Amino acid sequence: YGNPISEQEAIDREYSSRFWANQPPNTHQQMEEAIQRVAEQGNFGLAVDKSGITEKDKEKLSAYRLLAKELGYEIGKFYFHANAHTVTAEIRMLDKTA
Repeated sequence: YGNPISEQEAIDREYSSRFWANQPPNTHQQMEEAIQRVAEQGNFGLAVDKSGITEKDKEKLSAYRLLAKELGYEIGKFYFHANAHTVTAEIRMLDKTA
């Protein structure tokens, strides 16, 4: 019946669907370009609300994680940096043999 999805991917799909419901047409391309650009350095980062990670931030982060997967990359665990109002994560190319 297909491949099982992880609990994290199920959460990402829910948040991501909310994100994409309200985005202008060129958002997908801009995000693709951003992923490909940061993948070369191996570090993904994104500004978040200064009060902390909001539901809107979670939606965008999940959309990035799933889009990266579609492009052949994996974004790891997000780390929140309160002083900088950012989150960062490792990004790497998925193993094509798996």
